[in-house]
Amino acid sequence: MGYHGPLAYFSSYTLVGLIAFFFFLIPGVEFLEEILAGLITDLDSFILSIPDVGFFNIGNLLYLAETGAEVAVFNAYPLHWTLSYRPEDAWAIALQIIPWLGSGAIVGAIFPENPKDALIIGVGMILAASLNTLLAQIILPLILLNLPMFGMVGPLITGIMNGMATGFTDLPMGVSSILAIVEGGGLFIAMALFMSTLKSNEAPYPESEGGGKASLIMTSIFGSILCIPGFIIGVVNTSKNPGDRKAIMGTILGAMQLAIFVMVLFVFIPAPSP
Repeated sequence: MGYHGPLAYFSSYTLVGLIAFFFFLIPGVEFLEEILAGLITDLDSFILSIPDVGFFNIGNLLYLAETGAEVAVFNAYPLHWTLSYRPEDAWAIALQIIPWLGSGAIVGAIFPENPKDALIIGVGMILAASLNTLLAQIILPLILLNLPMFGMVGPLITGIMNGMATGFTDLPMGVSSILAIVEGGGLFIAMALFMSTLKSNEAPYPESEGGGKASLIMTSIFGSILCIPGFIIGVVNTSKNPGDRKAIMGTILGAMQLAIFVMVLFVFIPAPSP
């Protein structure tokens, strides 16, 4: 029986963000430039041209930070906005759909054993990610920023955040992110359903072991904080049980997060002199 529990939901959305990060990390793939219709140009080239400061490779660090910011923007812009305001910009649309399709293909190849499993995972991913966004971008800011201890600052900051969101996407704070998840999730479901149909005649996978579950928790819920032990546990459990779905997914997520960790680490290592 295919697995379609909470870990599949959270790991699916985590994978979307990681695929988007590595996609936007490619020099020349500038999501901000595309989504802002050229308001910012050649930002990648400018950041990468910043010289080192002693042992500190500030250009590479800023480039990683910019890529992370692009992922945040990617999660805030719904596809319908791009289709409405940039219908002729095929590249901007492609940048928004590729991470969702990529995640759907990988997840669909790992977790579900039939289209029903794939559909449950897709709907669960949309609901789980939307709930997180609702809590993080709407409910929590309204609670924290409007506490008496913040005085007039809380409502002011909330108003500014709502104003920026409305100015960029014509939607209130958090609503655009939820719509981005719902619309992207539809693409995810379509790809996961397709991949699941290719597996419908395969023999059932063996059940995941405890180590596989631990690996997936470390890499999907705790993210890069526990990426190293999560990756190691995933590799060990995958080698012992090649059919362990959770271990396979934990290994994939851990490897991607470990790559980001290494990139950040090498920011503080000087490049060899020419």
